[in-house]
This record gives sequence, C-alpha cells and structure tokens, in this order.
Amino acid sequence: MPTEDQLKWAMAERHALGRRIQGAREQANIRQEALAHKVGVDRRTVQRIEAGSGNATITTLLLIARALGEPLADLLAERT
Repeated sequence: MPTEDQLKWAMAERHALGRRIQGAREQANIRQEALAHKVGVDRRTVQRIEAGSGNATITTLLLIARALGEPLADLLAERT
C-alpha cells in the first residue's frame, strides 16, 4: 500500500503530466476534440487527463504522445 507521501507525489506528477500534455497539444495547435478523435477517446477523457483528475492507461498515453508527435518519455519526464 502506498504511503500518504507517495500518493501526494503521484497526484502532483499526474497534474504535471496533464499540464505537459496540454502544453504539447496547444503548441501543436490541436483542439481537445481533435486529439480525442485521433486517440479514439471522448473529449472529456482528454480534459480529465489534462486536468490530472483521471488515471490514463498506458495505451491512452502512448496514443496521445503519438498524436502529438512527442515521445512519451518527454511527456513523462519530471521538470525541475
């Protein structure tokens, strides 16, 4: 069972990942609806991922990265 500190860290990283995905999407000039269509999910799913409020599957993250033309590793990388 994860500790409270581990869960807090994971939540913060999930939010940061969402911001990185949103930034990459905006830089690519792609709307949430278009990204959702490319990935095969609904817009609400993209919205939740970007907000850090939903647990995305690795498959969905891989498809998002591909649709944005970004390596998944770059989207997952912690920034300092």
